Amino acid sequence: MILGVCANIEIIFYFKYYDFFLENMNVIFGKSFELKYIILPLGMSFFTFQQISFLVDSYKGETKGYSFTEYMLFVSYFPQLIAGPIVLHSEVIPQFQDKRNRYFIPENFLKGMYIFALGMFKKVIIADTFGKAVAYGFGTVATLSSMDRWYISLTRFLKTYIYIPLGSNRKGQSGHMQT
Repeated sequence: MILGVCANIEIIFYFKYYDFFLENMNVIFGKSFELKYIILPLGMSFFTFQQISFLVDSYKGETKGYSFTEYMLFVSYFPQLIAGPIVLHSEVIPQFQDKRNRYFIPENFLKGMYIFALGMFKKVIIADTFGKAVAYGFGTVATLSSMDRWYISLTRFLKTYIYIPLGSNRKGQSGHMQT
């Protein structure tokens, strides 16, 4: 399990931070390591975080009864991967397993269209309007603290699947993982 978590973290490091690391090494030590200009695949962070969550929960025995197809659908569900939030298998796979969700249901379609229209209204009328005020309020990146752009779902993920399983400040479950 630890090897799997580390491998997934290594994938994220490579795609997102490899060039950043080399740039800093070049500046700090006066070197000229060649950058790779790696292109980040679409949804890579969400894909990797969901794999880690599934891996840790599998280790804890919380994914019994899931098929390989359900696992693949969970980690690759495209609409969710490109925008988030980071979801847990326990929130998504039961929806995939519900046979009623496999058929076109006009009432559900109408509810979905209503929710979509409501969301579009909120985005265009409310968010875009307040976005201008927020852009003005923040002004420059230099005035932001590290907490001004943090994601709640990322915080939940990091706490649940990295911090606590690997020990945390209360010794977490690390003793259980090494047995």
